[in-house]
Amino acid sequence: MRGTRLTSLGLVSLVLAGCNTYYDPSDNYVRGLRWFDRGNYGLARENWEPLANAGDCDAQARLGYLLYAQARPGPEQEAAARLLRTAAERGQPFGQFWYGTLFFPETIKVPGMDIKTECSGCGVTKDPETAYVWIALARRNSVYKQFSAMTEEALPQVRATLTPAQAADADQRVAAWQPVGPLCRPRQLL
Repeated sequence: MRGTRLTSLGLVSLVLAGCNTYYDPSDNYVRGLRWFDRGNYGLARENWEPLANAGDCDAQARLGYLLYAQARPGPEQEAAARLLRTAAERGQPFGQFWYGTLFFPETIKVPGMDIKTECSGCGVTKDPETAYVWIALARRNSVYKQFSAMTEEALPQVRATLTPAQAADADQRVAAWQPVGPLCRPRQLL
């Protein structure tokens, strides 16, 4: 009986290790997510940084968000904006959303949080039209229901600040958007 249980546990571990799930013990990105969820941002960063440096778009988006959320104006905010931009330009929805918020000069209200970016040192100029483009792309590329709901809440708030001409231009930019470099294929986490 004990041998059967160990064999079953081993098989389940192998299956999970082969999947890109939130429980994949072999994926440092997933380890970073789990540390982040537990509030251990240092270990999350340790897991994401090598992946981000190697071009992993999911890790770039999460590390960019982490650095932005923790940083004071200066080099860390600049690094955060660079990481978010890199992930966003490749089509990573989380990166697109948070990169877009850097351009929006007002507070965005979504369930559970008010998003007000204070990014004086990150090298972006406030531009609601650009914010709309990135957040619309995040909505279009989103693979998770909860994240899609967040973009659905944010998008009308941003669009309401645009003139009709700006909104039309933004819609054209969204329709014409192409990734810079290889398209990011975000992990499908269960």
